[in-house]
Order: sequence, then structure tokens, then C-alpha cells
Amino acid sequence: KKASSLSNMTNFEQDFELQLEVLAQIDAISKERDDLLLQRSTNLPISPALKAARAEHESSKRSALKSDLKKSNAFVKRLRAVTVEGIQQCIRETENLNLSLFISEIVGAIASTLFKATDVNNMVKLCILLHRRYEDFCEAICSSIKTSLLSPPPTVEDDPDAGKKKRIQIRFVIELYQIGIFTDDEFFCQLLRNLLGKYRPSNVATARQPMDLQGVSTFVKYGSEVLIGFTSKKVCDLAAKAGRPVESMPSKTIASTKVVNELKMMINDTFNQLCEDLVKAHKQFRNKESRSEKDKAMHGSITEQKQVELDNAKRLYERLFAVVTSLAECMNQKMPVLVEAEKDEEEGKGMSVWDGGSGGLNVISHAAGEEVGSGGLFGDPETRSFYEDLPDMLSLVPISVLGITPEQAVTLKEEWEQRKNKSRSASISGETEANDSSAAGSGSGATGGADDNTLDDGGAASTGIEADGEVDADDGTPADQSKHAKLNVLLTEKLPECVNRAKVDEFCTSYCYLNTKSARKKLITSLIKVPRGRSELAATYSRIVAILSRIFPEIATQLMDALRREFYGMLKTKNQSNVENKIKNVRYQGELIKFGVAPPIVAFRMLDALMKEFTQHSVDLLAALLETCGRYLYLLSFTHDKMNDVLETMLRLRRAKNLDLRQQTILESAYFAVKPPERERNGGKDKTPLSVVQQYARFLISQKLDDPKSSVEQVIKCLRRLPWQSSEENIQLHVIKAVLKMARTKYVSLPNIADCLSGLSKYYPNLVIELVDRILEEVQRGLDSPYKREIQRLLGVVRLLGEMYNFAAVSSALVFELLYHIINFGHDVPLPTASVPHQAAQSIKYDPRVPTDVDPANDLFRAQLVCEILNTCGMYYVRGLTKEKLNRFLVYFQRYLLTKQFIPLHIEFAILDTFDSLEELAREAALESQMKASSRAAKSEESNSKVDASSVVSGTIFTRFENMEDVQAVIDSYEDINAVQPTQPDKDDDEDDDADEDEEDDSKAQSRDTSEASSSRSSLTDAQSLPDDDYDSEEDDEDDDGSENNDDDDELAPEEDDENEDLSEREAARMLEKMRIVEEDDEFERAFKHVLQDSLSSAPSAASSS
Repeated sequence: KKASSLSNMTNFEQDFELQLEVLAQIDAISKERDDLLLQRSTNLPISPALKAARAEHESSKRSALKSDLKKSNAFVKRLRAVTVEGIQQCIRETENLNLSLFISEIVGAIASTLFKATDVNNMVKLCILLHRRYEDFCEAICSSIKTSLLSPPPTVEDDPDAGKKKRIQIRFVIELYQIGIFTDDEFFCQLLRNLLGKYRPSNVATARQPMDLQGVSTFVKYGSEVLIGFTSKKVCDLAAKAGRPVESMPSKTIASTKVVNELKMMINDTFNQLCEDLVKAHKQFRNKESRSEKDKAMHGSITEQKQVELDNAKRLYERLFAVVTSLAECMNQKMPVLVEAEKDEEEGKGMSVWDGGSGGLNVISHAAGEEVGSGGLFGDPETRSFYEDLPDMLSLVPISVLGITPEQAVTLKEEWEQRKNKSRSASISGETEANDSSAAGSGSGATGGADDNTLDDGGAASTGIEADGEVDADDGTPADQSKHAKLNVLLTEKLPECVNRAKVDEFCTSYCYLNTKSARKKLITSLIKVPRGRSELAATYSRIVAILSRIFPEIATQLMDALRREFYGMLKTKNQSNVENKIKNVRYQGELIKFGVAPPIVAFRMLDALMKEFTQHSVDLLAALLETCGRYLYLLSFTHDKMNDVLETMLRLRRAKNLDLRQQTILESAYFAVKPPERERNGGKDKTPLSVVQQYARFLISQKLDDPKSSVEQVIKCLRRLPWQSSEENIQLHVIKAVLKMARTKYVSLPNIADCLSGLSKYYPNLVIELVDRILEEVQRGLDSPYKREIQRLLGVVRLLGEMYNFAAVSSALVFELLYHIINFGHDVPLPTASVPHQAAQSIKYDPRVPTDVDPANDLFRAQLVCEILNTCGMYYVRGLTKEKLNRFLVYFQRYLLTKQFIPLHIEFAILDTFDSLEELAREAALESQMKASSRAAKSEESNSKVDASSVVSGTIFTRFENMEDVQAVIDSYEDINAVQPTQPDKDDDEDDDADEDEEDDSKAQSRDTSEASSSRSSLTDAQSLPDDDYDSEEDDEDDDGSENNDDDDELAPEEDDENEDLSEREAARMLEKMRIVEEDDEFERAFKHVLQDSLSSAPSAASSS
């Protein structure tokens, strides 16, 4: 309560301080209004103060004031010169000079408005002083300003600053009205009509003038409160904070009510009209801009007339926007909503501008109905990056090497940024002109005809380039010779090797260090001559052109001109000669279009020329061009319709012409490359929404077990309370799905999940069985079709299985069976059934040297799975009976690895780390076992039986093999032993192994039960990592068997006692667990009965009250 009261007091103090601040501001506005009215009252013609000031001036005219002609002329000259110091000097001299004879000159100097807007306040001060001293000054200055403001403005040729002077005069006359020198408020109505173009004096025969937008803006800005009666936004905000109506706030309005109402009506009508004009001007400007962008993107440039119209529309829009913004701010009105240009029928359709070969089309929206992923127009992000992400040579290469100045470099970077930002932010698309296609067709025909008449063949292209411009002179110095030699090596050896993005960028960087005018000519010649049979270089060569043309535009211009002339020159030849060169040229130009070096109109002109022929080689060229850049142009918003028309025309020509099967096939392939067939989208399965209980079960697995602060035991308790027997909820299925999802995604949470599964397996054994079945099925599916994308998923799944063994949820027999299955699947050796007995024929042998499609010789996917399992649970296989199993499996695993042709370094390191880890753990286990045996021997006071620990752990525990012969010899010995042993002993061994597994499970369950009181995950992990007594007993058994001849019967007594103690501890732990479960059930039952009794007791009371 005390804290809440303090907070309320603090809020009250803050509100009180805010109210005081608001009241202080209101008082300041009231004081400013009072000062203004007082000053105005002293300057009015009927004011006694004004008459007294003039009388005092008349009395002191002869004695104190000087009538110096020279100083008076200097006074007038300073007014005409208009400087800040000059005006201030005039203000000081007004008190000392008698200027009654120079009033007309002073008024003329002031009315000429040669001063700046910043000097208006000083001029007003000067006018106040002159008004208080000379009676005829007021009438002269007022009539002069009226005449100047109402007269028709001069033309721009006569006086370029006429508009600026008029705006200064408007502000000046409003200031004079505020101080009381100018008193004719009816004049402002005439002035506003004049500014709006609605007033024409009777003595003027000229036509009505257009609206002066900037003049109106100035009039409203400085006269909104004094003349028109608008309340500023600041005053409105203060009224809202103070909780007062706006009408009660102090107002500075001075004009009469009639003038205020008339001015306000005209300004409101003007504002509404200007808002409508602004919306129309904005729409027209955006439409013209959109059309201009389309024309520029399609044709590479726009006509001069369209550029002038666009500039005029932009200028009008900007002027209207500035005026309307100013009026809205002064009138405290809202700005009109400017709707963007009308989009096409399909939403999401954008516009990008071709930037003249200096970066290309950076961000381009897709056409309607087409799905474009993160790769945009190019299919995938990597390809998109190849075409759009160009290196900045200005940052990679010194500017001096490029031959440009720092100012030019800065200008280039600014242009790149502007184009990039413009292409990213542009999302407007105007209406498509109906005659675009016909204009493009006629233009292409004219261009094609000109090219056909002026060129004979494509060989003239390189000749024209070599003849163009001046060739750098070679002075023969060693430095120049070295530079030319480097350039020749770069163009002849490095350029044909530019087959990927990295080599292209490296080539461009190297070329910039050798850049000269002659080097650029040689580069253009080399770029034109793509090697024979290397049409795949067209894309990389185009990237080189796109990168370098950002700094040297002539490279793109000359190259495109040469390729265009070569194309139309080759098109004149009607035979099938040099079809490969023609296709290479077409693909080259298509790649340049995709890089934005060439405008899309180039492709449409080529398509138009090829469809006019549509015979023999023109069909091949048409198909090649469509496959190169057809899809790109089809997805562009402003070329989509035109490309669609081209495809329809091609289909009609294909049906009309008598083409052979090959040509029909390539045209059909090109068509579907541009416009793939629409695939029916398979509707997704209607997912049944999960119930609250199912969501809670998944929440416990996916989030609670992933939270380090939560306890596994708490999660187990919460899961056990769920309705597992309900078939509708099906908790077991949702738990399994959540566990598998976590195994594929949350790798670090698997120990907690396995711990939880181990706890649940005591109450719901089918849960672990079904989960293991799903894990084995997923591993089998991965072995059947080992896709690279599933490697990480399968690694998580097999790690989950290993963690489940660590927490005694599965047996080691299952783990070893899975390990052998991973390395043997698909490598089975077929045995002849006729020559062997039936029982032997049933056994299957495996050899990794047998080739199989599911496990190629260069695939190490299975080795990764084996390493993951051994790294997870191999620590428990280095002692006891499972140690021999592990040793035997590692032999087979090494044979599997030796069959691989090549092992990558990262997998080789992983395998070596696994072997080293197992070796170290086995050494530690052996040393620990020997130390325990020594301690027991010391207890029995038989020091002679002590064995040196170093002798036990010396040598390699798990043998490693370097060649196939050695490992195969060991495996043959294993198989011979298995063949000699009868079947019954094998079963006995299996039973012993099962017993050993049961003991391991019991020991792990004991470690889990002892750690039950701890809620943190670290305590659970520590409990699981403790060495099991069962393992110790197994090691002791092996040691006792190995030293049976040296030990006495008395030495076995402590071991039997330890085993009995272990068994008693296990029994005690089991009893404690059962007691805990019973107590929990009793607590739950008592709580349930208590709630039931409360509900039953509340029922009669409710009935009696009703």
C-alpha cells in the first residue's frame, strides 16, 4: 500500500508540473499577444502616443537634428545598397538626421525591395522610427506597396527575381499591418484574389494572371493568425494538454471579422482545390515516370520530348506538394492521401529500371501467376548472386590505376547507389502502352534493315573496333614491354580459363592494373572472339563485361555494337554454315541482357528478325535465344506480356510451317523452358489440430527437456500423469514424434531425452519398443538410399539410440547388431546351396569387398554413423564381456574402412579420434581393475600376489591394421573358431551375455535411483557416468580367471561379499523405488478424494441458496 501510494503521489506531482508548464506557456502566448496589441495601438494614426512622438520630433527638428545633405544622400544610398550593417546604421542615424525632404527617396528605396527576407525585421524597425517622426511617410509607403503588389508581375526575362521580391513584399506588408503602420485590412482581400488569379484591376487590360502558389504560401504562412484567424498547431496542442477548448486560447487575430471570414473562405477553397490538383499531378507524374522507365528498360533510352514532359510533371508535382504541405501546416489540416500509380491486375508485380549497362536490373519482381523463390528470376540464390552481385572495382583497385579522379570515383559510387536503391524501392507499374509491341517491331525492322544494308558479315565488327579511337604509343621501355606481355598472357591464357565466378572476379582485378585505352580495345576484341566449342563461356564473359562496364562504359557499347552487327551479318547467310558461331552469338547477347548490359529490346528485335525467317538455322537460333534469356524476360513485369505474345506467335508459326521433327522438338523444349507447364498443386493433408493434452506432451519433450533449469524427474512425473490409456489422445504416438523431431534438430538435448525415456520405460515398455522400431526403420531407409541431406538427421537418430543404451533403455546386443548391420548391409556373399548342408546354407556371410550400389567405394556415410554410435556409448564397452565384442567389431570395421578408395580428411580425423578415445578408456578401465585387485590382495595380507599395473596396460588393447591381409587373417580365425564351436555353447554364451546385460541394466537403474532426489541435469549426468559395480565385478571375474592358478580360495571371499553387498543395494534401491511410487499414488488419491469431498459439500449449499 505504501509503495502504491508513493507511486500515485509521484504521478500526481508529474501531472501537476506538466500543468504548470502548460499554463506558463499559455501565459507567455497571452503576454506576446498583449505586447503586439500595445505596440500596434501606439502606432495607429489616432494614437495619442504617436501624436506626442511627432510633436516632440517637430520641436527638436531645428535644435537637435541635422539637415546635412551629404549625410542624407548617404542614408538613401545605404538603403539602396541593402546590407545588414547599412540598415543598422540607418536606424541609428534616423535619430540624428532631419529626413523630411528625403521621404520620397526613402520610400522608393524601401518599395524597390532590394533587401533580403532576413532583413525584413530591420526594415520594419526603420519604418517604425520614420513613422513616429514623419506624418507623410505612412501614406507614402502604404500606397507604394499597394501599387507594387497589385500591379501585374514582370516577365522572367525582364526581372528574374520578381517572384522573390513579391514574396518579401507580402511578408513586409503583413509585418507593417501587425505594428499598426498599415491599417487597410480590405487590401488583403484584394491581394489574396490577385495571388489566386481572381482579381484584375479595372485600369489594367491584361489577361487574368495564373495562381501564384508560392505567394499564396507566403501569405498564409505569415498571416494565418493575424489576418485569417487560424490557430497554430502549437496552440491546439497546449489547449489539449490544458483541457481547454481552442476558442478560449489567446488569439492574435487583428483584422475585422468580415475580412477574416472572407480570407478564410478563399483559403479553404484554395486548399481543397490544391489538394485535388496535387493528387492529379502526383498520378500523372507517376504514370509518366512509369512509362519512361518502361521505355528506358525496353529501348535503353527515352526520347527528348518524353524527358521534357517528365521533368515538367515532376516540377509541377514538387511545387504543389511544397505549397500544400505549407498550407496544411499553417491551417492545422491533414495532407491528402497520395495513392500510388495503378498496379497491374496481379499484385506483387514490380518495376525495375535498366540502368544503361552499369549494374543491370538488380531487383525485379516476378510476373503474375509465377512462383519465384529466393533465387528470383534466376532459379536459385547462387545463380542470382552470379548475375546480380558484382564486385566493386573502385574498392578493390587503386583509383589511380583505373585512370579516374577521386571526384569521378565518388560520382560513380553515388550513381551505383542511386540505381540500386531506385531499383529496390521501385514498386510501381503503369499501364502498358498498346502500341509497344508494334513500335518495337517496326523499330526492329528498321534497325535490322539498316544493319543488313551496311554490313556484309560478322567479321566487320572487330575491324571497326580496331579502327576506332587512338592506339597508345609504345615507347619500347622495359616497363611497357612487361606490361604488354602481362596483358597478352592475361587475354590469351587467363581469359579462356574464366569458367566460374571466382576466376572472373580475379581476372577483372588483374586487368584493372593493366588498364589503358589500347588494352581496352584488345580486351573487347578478345571478348568478342569466344573460343570455338566453348559456348559456356558466354555467361562468364558477360559477367566480365558487366563488371568493367560500370567503370568503362565504352566496353559494353562497343561490344554490343560488334555483336549486333555480327548477328545481322550472319543472319543474311541463309545456309547452315557456321551454325555454332551463330548460336554462340545469340547466347552471348542473351547473357548480356540478363546482366543488364543490354536492354531487353535487343532480344525482342532479334526474336522479331528470327521469326520473320523461321527457316533452317533461324529456328535453332530462336530456340537458343529463348533458352538463354526467355525465362528471364518472361518473368520481368514490363516484358511479360510482350514475351507471352512472342511465344504465341512462335507456336502459330510452328503449326503453320512444315518443320522436321528435330526442329519441332527444340522449339517445344524452348517453349517449356520459358513457360514451364503448370503443375497441379497437391493440397496439403488436413492436419487434425492437436488437443491440449497432446500439445502439453509435445511441450514437455521439446521445450522442458531442452531447458537446463528443468529437471528430468519432473518431466517424467508430468508425463506419467497424462492419460496414456486414452485412444483418442494417443500420448505414446505424440511422445515418439516429439522425440524423433528433437533427435533430428536438437542434438544437445538427446541425453535428457534418453534419460526421460529410460524412466518411462518402467511404466510403459511399449514406448521404447515402438521408438526403437522407428529408429531402426529410419536407419534402414537411410542405408537403402543414402542421400546427403539425410546424413545429419541419421546422425541424430543413432545418437539417440546410443544415449538410450547409456540410460539402460536398450541392450548392448541391439547396439552391436545395428553396428554390424550398418557395415554389412548390401555386402552379403551368396553361398551355393547345392554344395553345402541346409543349416550352413541358411547362414549369410558378409564381405565389404563385395560391390553394391547402396554403398559405393567412395561413400563414408556409414563410417560416420558407426563413429557417432561409438562416441556416444562406446565408453561402456571397454570393460567386462562387452570389451571382447567391441574388439571384434573394430576388426570388422577396420576391414570395412580398408575397402574404401579414399577417406576425406575430416572423416579420417573423426575415425582416428574415435579409436584413440576407445583406447584411452580401455586403458583406464584396465588400470582401475588392476588397482582394485591389488587393493584386495593387500587386504588379505598377501603382497606377493600383487601385479604391476603397468604390465597390464602395456601395449595396444584394440589392434589396428594397416593392410587388408592382416585384418582378413584375424577375421578368418574368428570365423574358423565359430565354425568349430557347436551350436549349443553359442546359446549358452548368448544367455550369459543376456545375464550380463541384465546386470548392467540393474546397475544403471541403481545409479538412476540414487540420483532421484537431485533435480538438476548435472547431478543426473554425474550419476550415470559413475563406474558400475557390475563392470567391476566382471573385470574382477576376468582377472580371477586369468590368475586362477595363483590365487587361493580365501581371496574369493571378499569378492563374494562385495557381490552380495551389490545385490543387497540393488534390492534396496528397487524397494525404495516401489515405495516412492506407492507414496505418490497415495498422495494423488488423497488429493483427489479431498477435491471430490469439497465439490460434494458445495453442491447442497448451492441448492439451498437457489
